[in-house]
Amino acid sequence: VMSGIVALGYAVTAWRVESVQAPILQEKIGPVSVWGRVIQIETQPGGYRLLLDQVDIWQYPKEKTPARVRVVVRTEMQDIFPGDAVKMYAILMPPRRPVYPGGYDFSRYAYFERIGASGFTLSEVKLRGRPEHHMGSVIERWRHEVTERIYAHFRDREGKVSAEGAIAAAMLT
Repeated sequence: VMSGIVALGYAVTAWRVESVQAPILQEKIGPVSVWGRVIQIETQPGGYRLLLDQVDIWQYPKEKTPARVRVVVRTEMQDIFPGDAVKMYAILMPPRRPVYPGGYDFSRYAYFERIGASGFTLSEVKLRGRPEHHMGSVIERWRHEVTERIYAHFRDREGKVSAEGAIAAAMLT
């Protein structure tokens, strides 16, 4: 019985690894034009962090294109919501390895979230299209709007969100 449980555990682990397998960028590229669909927006001090899927990278082979890309945006984003199709110029890199032995391994986290590249934008994020009402994007858009309303009550004179505001938004959304 015990060997059956161990075998089942191994099979489930192997299935999970195979089910999330996606292309991972092998070297730094860019500046390059990147298109994708926004699936998550996180407000950060001094900008935003976007998670994109349905990614297309200019003159980059489709079979090597990551399933998801995470980019930091340092410019102001107006009227961009989860579900929107966007375009930007960015520099992309493979997911970061641990800085020191035993440190946080973002590349491991990224693998299981199917994030094959991370980077930063060099231009504004431009809207390329709005989705039809898909339930997932409607919920994510609502969550983003609630988060922004909470942040509006916790911004200082420089426009930065206080730690209290970040905690309140995280707990409520």
